[in-house]
Amino acid sequence: MKAYNQALVDFMEKKGKWMQEELSIPSTWYFSEGDRDDIMNWDEKDAKRVWEHIKDNVKKHKCSGLRYEFCPFCHKYDYKHQGCSKVLHNQSCLICTYGKRHGMCTDLNEGASQYRQILRAFEDDRIDIYRFFSESYYHQLIDELDNMIERSYLHPMNEFQYK
Repeated sequence: MKAYNQALVDFMEKKGKWMQEELSIPSTWYFSEGDRDDIMNWDEKDAKRVWEHIKDNVKKHKCSGLRYEFCPFCHKYDYKHQGCSKVLHNQSCLICTYGKRHGMCTDLNEGASQYRQILRAFEDDRIDIYRFFSESYYHQLIDELDNMIERSYLHPMNEFQYK
């Protein structure tokens, strides 16, 4: 049973689909099949730890937007924001599998990463990313996925059939 892995996948997929539906940003810029496969191959203990970090960032720290606080890969590879600079890449970013597929998120060069392209699309459309991915958006999404996790443990035969 990999309910936490599935919750992380759904967390990312839902955000990618919403950006595509509302802003015509290709969902694959944000989350691809390779990302999905990667997360599903994580040990469930790691996935649970990552899920709890993301939940804490919403519930305790009131985070919003599209930031490292919500990135399963940043948590998986122990990204530390204070370790970044324009000159020196964070060691976590150098080993991050998401960055290998999409380009390193912290790379400020134009077009170097799909994450940066997403941020640019929000700027170009003059959409406030912190309102689009608001704290209430994250609360609702986390509650939905927590319910899925709970159901999968209560009824393991029906795992992931909530969609």
